[in-house]
Amino acid sequence: MTRTGRDTNPAPVRPRLARWFWSGLFGVLLLGLLLALFAGLREGRHWIDANLAGSDLPPAWSAAVRVTLNGGDTLDIEAAAVPQIREKLHQRLEVQRAAVQQHMSEVLDSGLETTFAEASVQIPRFLDWYYSLGGEYSRLLHAAWGNLDALLEQQVAELIFQPAGTAAAIDSLTGRLDSAAAEQLRGSA
Repeated sequence: MTRTGRDTNPAPVRPRLARWFWSGLFGVLLLGLLLALFAGLREGRHWIDANLAGSDLPPAWSAAVRVTLNGGDTLDIEAAAVPQIREKLHQRLEVQRAAVQQHMSEVLDSGLETTFAEASVQIPRFLDWYYSLGGEYSRLLHAAWGNLDALLEQQVAELIFQPAGTAAAIDSLTGRLDSAAAEQLRGSA
């Protein structure tokens, strides 16, 4: 201090230097921390891609599809699994379709065999008409008019299929096929 009581020294240099020093150090540390964080995130992502690429673990951020089942229950399925599930369902439905088709073919064969066995009993009645004198003249007359096919169709229906009950048997067979198909599908569901 001088005699006048004033300090002739300018403001101390140390506090300014200290403030710049600590601010700079804090800035450098913050910048280093941010760079380390970004590098860690980037390398972490590469590590996840490299190590979990062949893993069976589903990613935590995958999209989901909500499916409502027949009973009203809901089920969430990963969107990535939908094509695999669709393929499995398609294969299963093909197996069921083949089984139902095989069963229906067996029911149809046995029903038609029975129906036509009953109709074949009536064939001698048709042959009696066909080779009779009245049958001969009827065929000649209808052949001359050009409707022989209609006559033969009518006589087959009247002399073979109607007495055998073929129409009713085919209707019954159709009903049995429908109920057998429904039963087969219910049983395989």
